[in-house]
This record gives sequence, structure tokens and C-alpha cells, in this order.
Amino acid sequence: QVLTGKLVPRYIRRSFDFVLESEIDCVLDSSGFAYSDQCGNQRLKKMALLSKRWKDQGKKVVILPQAFGPFEFQENRDNFLEILKNVDLLFARDNVSFHNILKITGRLDNVRTAPDFTNLTKGYVPKYAETLQQRPCIIPNNRMIEKTKESVSKTYIEFLSSIIVYLERKGLKPFILLHEMSDISLGKNLKQNVPETVELISESDPLAIKGIIGQSSLIISSRFHGLVSGLSQGVATLGTGWSHKYQELFQNYNCIDSLIKVEDGVESAKKKIDSLLDENIHQTLVSRIKDSGQQQKKMSEEMWREVYGVLH
Repeated sequence: QVLTGKLVPRYIRRSFDFVLESEIDCVLDSSGFAYSDQCGNQRLKKMALLSKRWKDQGKKVVILPQAFGPFEFQENRDNFLEILKNVDLLFARDNVSFHNILKITGRLDNVRTAPDFTNLTKGYVPKYAETLQQRPCIIPNNRMIEKTKESVSKTYIEFLSSIIVYLERKGLKPFILLHEMSDISLGKNLKQNVPETVELISESDPLAIKGIIGQSSLIISSRFHGLVSGLSQGVATLGTGWSHKYQELFQNYNCIDSLIKVEDGVESAKKKIDSLLDENIHQTLVSRIKDSGQQQKKMSEEMWREVYGVLH
């Protein structure tokens, strides 16, 4: 494939947005959550090989903010240490991730902490979504079934369905928003368990998704980036999660109580929802989220300045 690519004139390759590895000067890795025992060993193994090759070729390699670890398996530890040795900069997205790295290495001169950089991205509201304004937005995540213990995975759909029905009975007109196309089947299943009046919104443009989230009255999300979109825009946000990155995110926005656990039951979630329907409590939370959000955005801007410094 490499040989074939070299035989194709550069101007033709460019017209198809195709480049050779030899034409790349720098690599920015924004995998999200790929380097952990929870994600198996293949990505770690592949990145260990690639990062060494890229370093030998003189390329700059930066791993942008994401979650890391835990690394309990020796093979995964060894591969991550190889990655760390070869990259110019690596940003842990939270303190747990940073300490997961600290546990297995004494070398931290190229390791930093920075929040998820999508907090700087601005969305837009598509015309059809104007009717969704100031309504509760429910964002499901198939990982809550795939990556959680049985007591959570088997009750997750019923848990979300009960919350949606509760909001619907209060006249708040909740809707379901699919944040990822991989959640389509889950979304359809969820839709079958709630009143017909509850809309299922499937949107492929991430900027439109962020815009829809930003105009909502309340977000209840199991998708990490759905939570980031809500919190970074100062929306009252509740969330469920399947890894340490969720708890750390709410901690960063000074609203750790906004993390709800499926295993605590629907009644516990309803109490948190009811408290947010109180105008004073709602505004206090929003104010706290906005203040923390400004600090998170400053940290993201500083991260990009450091990245640009390395690349130039």
C-alpha cells in the first residue's frame, strides 16, 4: 500500500486528502479513552510501535487530553511506558489518570494535566431543533450496558425510561438525543419504553449536537462528551458513568453531587431532578458550573499554547 501510494502523484493524493507517512511532520492523538486495561491491549500495543517509529523519523507526537489507566497488566504497563518514552507531550484529562501514570513511571517531564479541549468548541442550533429549547435532554450510552456490572447493565434502560416518564408526567417534554451513531439501537429500544410524545433526535453533526445541548433546560447524559457539552455551556447537568473519567469531570466542574448511580435506584435520581426544578437550587448550580467552566477553558487555552510551542 505504501509503495502504491508513492506511485500516485502528490497533487492527486492531495485531492483525495491522502498523504504518505513520510509527509507527516507531527501527530496529535485525541483517542479519548483508549489506553487502559478496560480497553484491552491492542491499541496500546499498536501505539507503542507507532510512537517509536515516529520518534525515529523525527516527528513530533502529542497525546491530547484523555483518560488513562488503570494499568494492572504488565503487558499494558510496558506498552504505555514505551509510548511515554516516545511522545513529546502527553496530557492526562484528570487527576486519577495522572496518578495512574505516576504509579508506573518516575518520568513525568513530558506529562501534563489539562481538561477535555472540546470545552472551547462552539455549537449551533439547527432550525428543526428550535422546538427543543428549554426542555430536558436525555443522552443514552451503549457503554453503560457493555462496560458495567450486571446489576447496572440489566437495569440501565429501565432506569432511563423511568426518568423520562417522570419528566414527561411533570409536563417538561423531555427528548432523547443520540450523541453517537453507535447508540441508535439503544435509542430505539429506549423510545419503545416511553410515551410516544417523547422525541428521538438523531443528529450526525457534533456542532449541532452541542448547540441542542446548550439550549436545553437540563441534561441527563451517560455520554462523556455530552456531559462536557452541557457543563461547558453552563447547563444544569446530571450524569451516569462507567469509568473514573465521569466522576473526575464532575469534580472539575465543582458539582460532584450531579453524578447519579444507576445502582442507587430511580428514586434517588428523581430527588436530584426535583431539587434542580427548584429555581434557587438550579441557579446556584448553574452559577457554580459556569465559574468552574471559565477556569477549565483557560486551562484548555494554556494546553494549546504549549502544544503549539512544541510543534513550532
